[in-house]
Amino acid sequence: MIIARHTPLTSCATTVLRARAHSCGSKLWGTSWDCIRTQRYRSTAVAMASGGNPVAKVVIRTEKAPAPLNGAPYNQAIKANGMVFVSGQIALDPATGKIIDGNVEAQAEMCLKNMAAILEEAGSSMDSVVKTTVLLADIGDFGAVNAVYSKFFSVEPPARAAFAVKDLPGGALVEIDCIAVSAS
Repeated sequence: MIIARHTPLTSCATTVLRARAHSCGSKLWGTSWDCIRTQRYRSTAVAMASGGNPVAKVVIRTEKAPAPLNGAPYNQAIKANGMVFVSGQIALDPATGKIIDGNVEAQAEMCLKNMAAILEEAGSSMDSVVKTTVLLADIGDFGAVNAVYSKFFSVEPPARAAFAVKDLPGGALVEIDCIAVSAS
């Protein structure tokens, strides 16, 4: 899938765009750039699925999971092209919007419960998760978070990356995001 936003291309970028279009078989749709002369290479105002149909971008929101921290400019998830992209979840209580008291295990569990609620709203589930990213305030908590994580992903766990970071929003100890396949 190639997404372009009617931005001027340099000749180098044009070559890259053409190479990507050839390598993935993508169809480009929209109005042509001056530097791209043939019908085959057109700018894309909308992401295109492999069949050439516009891909709808659907915002996912549920009251069963917390709203963005302090009104930050992101959504709980976006559903597009049969995939659900869940924003990083920290241990916010959906009822209060505040980080729960507790150790890293309690926070990891809340992150994953919030993620499950968002996936359910999107027509997906934890069983459909294909990739997660785990951010830790302390890499020493990796084992403890892993123990909680394995309860939510016991059969065929998704691909995963885990990193220690300097700080997490609101002083959280762990943040987890995911990508899942959507049934609908």
